[in-house]
Amino acid sequence: MKPAIILSGVTKSFRSKKATVEALRGIDLTVESGQIFGVIGLSGAGKSTLVRCINQLEKPTSGEVYVNGQALSGLKRSQLLKLRRSIGMIFQHFNLLNQRTALGNVRYPLEISGWDKDKATKKALELLDRVGIADKANAYPAELSGGQKQRVAIARALANDPSILLCDEATSALDPATTFQILKLIKDLSTQLGLTVVIITHEMLVVKAICSHFALVEDGVVKYNGVVDDDFEKIVFNAIGGSEILELLGTKGDS
Repeated sequence: MKPAIILSGVTKSFRSKKATVEALRGIDLTVESGQIFGVIGLSGAGKSTLVRCINQLEKPTSGEVYVNGQALSGLKRSQLLKLRRSIGMIFQHFNLLNQRTALGNVRYPLEISGWDKDKATKKALELLDRVGIADKANAYPAELSGGQKQRVAIARALANDPSILLCDEATSALDPATTFQILKLIKDLSTQLGLTVVIITHEMLVVKAICSHFALVEDGVVKYNGVVDDDFEKIVFNAIGGSEILELLGTKGDS
C-alpha cells in the first residue's frame, strides 16, 4: 500500500514589502495509510502551514506533496478540487456556517458536490448520528457547546467519504474533558473508516493520547520524526526545553 502522504523537500515562503519569512524549510515527511500522525511544535513553528500544504490551501514555494501517490503540483484546478474531496479538515474554531443548522452544515459539502437534497439530508443525518449528535440536527451553532460544534465539524469533514482527515489544532479551544472525548471519537472513526489522520497540535498530551507516530517541528524544520513511545516526552523536552516547554504541556496558543 502506498503512503497516504509524502512531503518531499517542501518549502514555503511568505513575502511582504519588508521581508521574506520562511515558514517551512525543506520538509521531508511520510505518513503511512491508516496512521494517526501528530505534528507538534511551539506556536509559529510552521505546523499549520505544513498541514495547509497537504491539501494545497497553501501552495509550496518548492518541493512536492503526494497524496495517495498523486503529485499535487501539476494538477489542474478541477483535478485539485476533486482530490480535495478525499481530504477532510477540521479546525480550532470549527468554521461552521452560523446561518445553517447542524444538519445544514453537514449537508453543505454534499450540496456543493451536486447531491440530491433528500439523499444529502439522509447522509448528513447518518453522519450526525455517527458522531453522537443526531439529536442536535436542527440546532444552530450558537445553540451548541464547543464539543458539539466540533462534532458537527467532524461530521461535515466526513461528508465526501475522505480517506484522510487533517486536524489543525482541533481541540485547542476545548476544555480537557471535551478534548479527550473528541480525540476518542477521532480515533474510533480512524479505526472504523480506515482513515489516515494528521493532527496538528502544540500539546504533548494530545499526541500521547491518540498518535502512533509524530514529527517535532521547530522554525519550519522537522527536528525529530518517529514513534510515540516511552521516550516521547524526553525527546520533546530535549529538543525544546526551557520555559517554552510549558506551552507543550497544555497552555493554549496560536499555531
